[in-house]
Amino acid sequence: MVAVEFHEARHEYRAAGEVRRSVTQILSAWQPDDLLSAQESGRLLPEHAKIGTMRHLVTELDDAGDLDESTLDDGLRPTLDAWRAFRARSGFEPEQIEWRFFWETENYAGTVDRVGRIKGRRVLIDQKGASKSSTNGLQLVAYALAWESLNDEVIDSIACVHIDPRAKDGYRVVSYDADRPRLERDWLILCRAHELHMAGRYKFRGLA
Repeated sequence: MVAVEFHEARHEYRAAGEVRRSVTQILSAWQPDDLLSAQESGRLLPEHAKIGTMRHLVTELDDAGDLDESTLDDGLRPTLDAWRAFRARSGFEPEQIEWRFFWETENYAGTVDRVGRIKGRRVLIDQKGASKSSTNGLQLVAYALAWESLNDEVIDSIACVHIDPRAKDGYRVVSYDADRPRLERDWLILCRAHELHMAGRYKFRGLA
């Protein structure tokens, strides 16, 4: 497996000495209607990304057993409680935390939040905020396809865990298992079209 470096400030992945496109960059290029709407209405702001980063860091440290709760900001307590409630109720046991990869076959990189098991089934999970996006399922199948190819191991289930204070126990789970075949087809089409565009072989209206 190719070693991957990630530069947080630039959200840049490097593998084999080259900058590689990421799953989120490919999805952002297509600007789905709900993402555009959120940006234009002010519901998707830079500070939201910072909140998401802190949410991921707190749960990552907790899953790894490295969280010092005495230093935890009160504003992040609901996130931690919700994630712990999800783990307790579902029985989810993480085996890989923040798994970074570069999949040479389809030429993209990314970071998978969690891969683990629930009742013996291998599950891939992406942690999200309260809002749902039309790209969430595509992101999950992009990660699942890369995992299965690079690890020669089947992902039995894919889901987003939304940290949502309005939900019972502070979280809700959205599964994409039923739609996975369609999402895989859609993702590979978008992924390859993006690569053709970036290579200059074709130009798609609306893509930078």
